[in-house]
Amino acid sequence: MKTISDKNLSLGFALAGFGTLLFSLKSIFIKFLYAENMDADEVLVLRMVMSLPIYVVVLIWLLRRKSSESTLNISTITKIFMLGFFGYYLASLLDLMSLELISAQLERLGLFTYPFMVAVLGYFFFSEKIMRRTIFSLIITYVGLYVVMGHELRLTGDGVIEGTFMVLGSALSFAFYVLFSKRYIKQLGPQLFTCIAMISSCLFGLLHKCDCAGDS
Repeated sequence: MKTISDKNLSLGFALAGFGTLLFSLKSIFIKFLYAENMDADEVLVLRMVMSLPIYVVVLIWLLRRKSSESTLNISTITKIFMLGFFGYYLASLLDLMSLELISAQLERLGLFTYPFMVAVLGYFFFSEKIMRRTIFSLIITYVGLYVVMGHELRLTGDGVIEGTFMVLGSALSFAFYVLFSKRYIKQLGPQLFTCIAMISSCLFGLLHKCDCAGDS
């Protein structure tokens, strides 16, 4: 059985911590964009337009670098596209919409409930065991979320509950993505899977903007 060395484990924790730091900064920069009179739809499309060419180039490079014909087929691509819809399009859209109503602090706290949602969904879909410490952490997290939400309700009032439910919806959508993407990450590798999922989310984001433009 393959074991993880202490060096690799430390590097993994360091990368996870750095990724979490960057993930936490995202909402602050989005608030800056909102201060420049941009809305959720415009920020979403801006992200997608900037990301799409990069992931297309990386995807072409990956496909030329190694053969994936045996595992990459229409059925697999379709399923990854649906995962991209939940993980990067719907989750991002709900998250951006929530930031129009609540503070960055409450949004981050709500969004970081997704690991516990992954545990609960894993229990129902794959009969994965939920540890007692997970349940304890879950209780603490949601009590903290309730306290912060109550404090924000007293300060601002309007839209806090709606915004909180939006960010929890975003966390739930991302939890579905994390749970069901494991199989395809193992099958294709994280780089190829991420490229396809991100291209999918970019296309959904651009279609969303076209639809909004048509309605206006």
